[in-house]
Amino acid sequence: MSDVPVNNIMMFPAELTSLSPLAEWLAQQMASLPVADEWRFALDLAAC
Repeated sequence: MSDVPVNNIMMFPAELTSLSPLAEWLAQQMASLPVADEWRFALDLAAC
């Protein structure tokens, strides 16, 4: 577990341009999870 505080609340405008910040945030949140890349890809698709 990291000692760095994590902000779990993200606010995005309802625009297509909000997908890049969302993808970056998801990547940061999932970086420490022991899951396969296929799972990460599926979650990215579901979020979009």
